[in-house]
Amino acid sequence: MDWGEPYKYGEANVIANVEYSKIISSLIFGYFLFNEMPNSIALVGVVLVILSAFLP
Repeated sequence: MDWGEPYKYGEANVIANVEYSKIISSLIFGYFLFNEMPNSIALVGVVLVILSAFLP
């Protein structure tokens, strides 16, 4: 499957929210599986990316 294929069949705003949820799940998996915490700069970046999904 091509990475751009979901955009052919679904709405971009719905698919983008799924992509943003991967960021949250990777943080959770990284913490519980590898005992890894992102630094403050990475957390600021994650917050900015997630907030950009909700801003018009």
